[in-house]
Amino acid sequence: MSLPQYTREEVEKHKSATDCWVIADYKVYDVSKFLRDHPGGDEILLEHGGKDVTETFIDIGHTKHARDLRETFLIGHLVLTEQDKKEKSEKERKEQEKTHKNDSSSQSHSLLLVPAVLIAVAAALFYYQRATR
Repeated sequence: MSLPQYTREEVEKHKSATDCWVIADYKVYDVSKFLRDHPGGDEILLEHGGKDVTETFIDIGHTKHARDLRETFLIGHLVLTEQDKKEKSEKERKEQEKTHKNDSSSQSHSLLLVPAVLIAVAAALFYYQRATR
């Protein structure tokens, strides 16, 4: 089932205690029923009602449980403006670079490990041969 798409203007209309939507990672969430249960209090959600909370959500350092719980309130996707498309593309590019850098880093550590092991084996053989003479 495909979820509906909403514009930022549509989301901005939903910022009350009985009707509170937020945007996170280009998705739209109806958090109205979560206001009372939010560990940080309903004020913070109401303050951000109708807005994009992506950076705030990341900055707070929400747990995996919180990220999973957020998905239960998903009601749709954001209609991407040209600016959104550029930002999303840039964000994805940076994530790919970060992943590639981490992969390269672990590969270079592995490459350094091979000579170190060879040197250790050679040293052990050298000392073993000297000891057996």
